[in-house]
Amino acid sequence: MVTFCPRGPSRADPPNAYPVTKALLDGLVRAGLLSDDHSGIVVAQAFCRGPSTGVRGTHRVGVTAAAWEEGRS
Repeated sequence: MVTFCPRGPSRADPPNAYPVTKALLDGLVRAGLLSDDHSGIVVAQAFCRGPSTGVRGTHRVGVTAAAWEEGRS
């Protein structure tokens, strides 16, 4: 789950954080925390809006990861 926290209460489009999450996944692979980031490893990405940061020009992106069990639906 990717939580996008914009700077204020105005409209936001959380999936626009995708380029940031791609870079985060690449970093997790380079750090050895993920073996790869192909679709067999990262089976889904979901985006939601989190609370506003309240600081002009400051956004926050949080990533929550969970193990996926084979055969789980």
